[in-house]
Amino acid sequence: KTMVSNPAEIPFLRMMFREAQSFVDRIIVTEFNETHSGLPRNFIFDQFADDFTREFPQLTYLQGSQIAGVIRNAETSDQHHHNETLMRGWFAKQIPLKSSDVIFSTDADEVLYSTTYRWVQENFSRRSHGVRFRLHQTFYRPNYLWVDKEFVAPVALRFGRYSKTYPSNWRYQGSTLPGFWGVHFSWCIPVSEMVEKVQNYSHAAEHGHLRGEALFEQAREKKIFPFDDRDFRLEEISIDSPLLPRSLASVLDDMAPEVRGDI
Repeated sequence: KTMVSNPAEIPFLRMMFREAQSFVDRIIVTEFNETHSGLPRNFIFDQFADDFTREFPQLTYLQGSQIAGVIRNAETSDQHHHNETLMRGWFAKQIPLKSSDVIFSTDADEVLYSTTYRWVQENFSRRSHGVRFRLHQTFYRPNYLWVDKEFVAPVALRFGRYSKTYPSNWRYQGSTLPGFWGVHFSWCIPVSEMVEKVQNYSHAAEHGHLRGEALFEQAREKKIFPFDDRDFRLEEISIDSPLLPRSLASVLDDMAPEVRGDI
């Protein structure tokens, strides 16, 4: 289960689904006509849905229009995160699922390895409630590895356990597994979409003051972090690195040249 919000995520969705396809019964994509800021937006995945369904016949695409509970024109961090949680959990009320079903929940730029799905298939017992996955993180480009950074958010959760609360975040829950289970391709989008994202995503209250393409172009060129002064070191790694999903090479041509870089 994942959620799409901008066109640059399409190659990452395809990569995600190629890693998952052999192990999952259903692929659920949700999309909304409002942002996490409660601002109107247009649906974009509908123009790709037929093509995706041909490759991934288990795909279900759900559109949420003006869903109840969204705070429009959100201003505070709490309001943005309220909307984000509502949208992440909305799918649970839209389709019939069994209590025993295991839900892999990721954002569109978080790609679990195929071996991760296999591990859950072989090791998730009837008594297991859920696990959380640690990911490597790249930034700006698919092969710019953020050194010594780990990202822990995506999950595999038993539906019956976590659907009792609505909306459930389907994130940050379960026991964190040791090791690394995928890659978070963070801010691997064109600069024009960075400018738009910073106004619309769940951290807009903190970062919405950052404006203009020049700021993000310079940050990417100089490999600096524009949001705060945390330790931020990027290392360019090979496309053949075992840290990256095997299916990455298959979607590079679908990425914008400025995102793909010189790979």
